[in-house]
Amino acid sequence: MQRSDMMTGQYEPVRRLLLRLDRQLQMRLFDRIAAGDPDPDAEPAGSAVAPVTGMLLDLLAGRRQEHARRLWTDWFEPVIQRDLRPLAASRRLPGCVHVLDVSACWLALSRAMMATVADIQYRAAAMARHMPLDRVLVSEEALAWAETLRRASLAELQAMRRSPARLAAFLSVVNAERAGLTARLVPVARAFEAADLQDIAAVLEHAPALRAFRRNAGTLAPDVLQAELARALESGTVALEAVALYAAAGLHARGEPSLAARLSALLPLPLVEEAASVCRRESSAEPGGMEADGAPVGSAVARCGSTPAGDAPLSPEEAALVGRSLARIAEALSGTTPFRR
Repeated sequence: MQRSDMMTGQYEPVRRLLLRLDRQLQMRLFDRIAAGDPDPDAEPAGSAVAPVTGMLLDLLAGRRQEHARRLWTDWFEPVIQRDLRPLAASRRLPGCVHVLDVSACWLALSRAMMATVADIQYRAAAMARHMPLDRVLVSEEALAWAETLRRASLAELQAMRRSPARLAAFLSVVNAERAGLTARLVPVARAFEAADLQDIAAVLEHAPALRAFRRNAGTLAPDVLQAELARALESGTVALEAVALYAAAGLHARGEPSLAARLSALLPLPLVEEAASVCRRESSAEPGGMEADGAPVGSAVARCGSTPAGDAPLSPEEAALVGRSLARIAEALSGTTPFRR
């Protein structure tokens, strides 16, 4: 029996009952049923509870069908931007990776690695026949698939750097998709350029290290963001490139000049200073117009206020933290220049 058949006819009352349960209860019910199945990998057609199991799996999966895409985009979650205003910025925001840019890049990249994407999609869908999709996507197999997609993407991006024609074709596809995504969201969106693609590549390159940060940088309050960055610096286990990407993402999302001053002192690295400079520049610029919420039209930084950055002296604790940060940066940069942009 196909699952589509389970949704109609004699099973419709059961489906309606299951729809009234929240996801947590649906998951608990699935676990109860699965615990009573002596062979959860067997084809469930002959089981008395097979229709309920199938409906629960479909309900838990919802409309999510592009499993390979989900695994790929999850690499960007620590730093991804969702505010619309960066899309209308007149110039590039260093280190800013917007969710619509990621979506458009996936479309173009997935076409270049179709066989890999198709294989992962098939394997994930096969697992989701017997396991809730949320568990499939965090399984050991899914972690390996995500790494395969990351490495394949980096290889494709590296090949583009050696072929101007290939890069131009890729950017054309990205901008065409991006135009469709942004048409109803912002009056005019700046074109996606090769420099923006470098930010995509940088996040992919350092994505494993970025997973040390458990939350999206843009969701953190300034003090929490600074504490997360300090924790990463003091641990000595997170690459400086990843720390700088996370700091830049937080600056673009929060856009507070006082935070820009603090993070510039904590992380005197080119990318952080570039992002901080954008914030300071935008905060001091005379707005040419106002959005409905009072923000400058086309503001380059989300929520960038007009309060000038303060020059208050560092506290002893902050000074000590900056000292340790500088020492680690100096040690990492000795004999090499890993953060040249």
